Amino acid sequence: MTIELSEQELRVLGCLVEKELTTPQQYPLTLNALTVACNQSSNRFPVVHYEEHTVEEAVTSAKTRGLARFVHPSHGRSAIRYAHTLEEALDVDRRQTALLAVLILRGPQTPGELRSRTERMAGFEGLSDIESELDRLAGKSEPLVVRLARMPGQKEVRYAHLLGSSQQGSEAQTTGPPTRGSGHVVGEQTAGVGDLRRNTMSQVEDSEGHRIVVGVDGSPSSKRALKWAARQAELTNATLEVVTTWEFPTSFGWALPFPADFDPERDARRAVESTIEEVLGHAPAVGVAIKVVEGHPAPVLVDLSRGADMLVVGSRGHGEFSGMLLGSVSEHCVTNCHCPVLVLRDGRDE
Repeated sequence: MTIELSEQELRVLGCLVEKELTTPQQYPLTLNALTVACNQSSNRFPVVHYEEHTVEEAVTSAKTRGLARFVHPSHGRSAIRYAHTLEEALDVDRRQTALLAVLILRGPQTPGELRSRTERMAGFEGLSDIESELDRLAGKSEPLVVRLARMPGQKEVRYAHLLGSSQQGSEAQTTGPPTRGSGHVVGEQTAGVGDLRRNTMSQVEDSEGHRIVVGVDGSPSSKRALKWAARQAELTNATLEVVTTWEFPTSFGWALPFPADFDPERDARRAVESTIEEVLGHAPAVGVAIKVVEGHPAPVLVDLSRGADMLVVGSRGHGEFSGMLLGSVSEHCVTNCHCPVLVLRDGRDE
């Protein structure tokens, strides 16, 4: 059976897979939460702005194709929730589903990109493991992925999914205000951010794979951590990887209703970019890579410490990002991280 999904259906299904694998406590998703997930500005290409009715129509259409299901209210829940059925419908396992989700949500990817972007979804032992799973997906009687021809200037082979027309080959993004409900691409909306990224791009490419990870939540403690980490990255010619996290707010285990323009991921990104500019200036002396990740900060920082030269955190936090770096988080990092950890506290480097 050949599957040709619309862009809206693909976005909905990709988001359902991503949230099931990264935040299972929130899954299945309400219509409101699914709409927020579709409209995220990170980990998405293209960035869209769907209205709830667009998402509802897309998930309903996916259900008629046997690719999604509705979970009706029970056990005190008051809203219909939505789940995907890709594993059963496409005869794929968890790891293959994770690969498809990244290809759906982010467009064509190299094996290296897929490895880093599926870390929180599924475990792969290395690039050869990723490539083996891609070969299996491409070798099905109805192939689900395809290996793309290498374009001029590209160093690595990329793979794309074959589930529908999601602008797989497009590299251009349209700038300008979002068009509600249409799914049009949304351009950069944060003043100064484009300049910050351009100023640091060449420095990131020259860092030779060295990474210093710093957790930032906007508090004074985390700002000191950011300043110290930037200085160390400059001395060691490393990329400064600035990490912040966000989560959907809940009350006693219940998902709260969100306004139409609610986007915690967008707000977290804007806040961390503002903090970077405040602490490091408009043109940092080091290459800066920003990571805005959904989830609790402790496991996120531990995951991102893999392969890093150092993790730097503040001991206490109560800033704009909902108190990301509480003492328990820094203690968890010291105990569980995969690299040296520096905790800045009380005006001393420890």
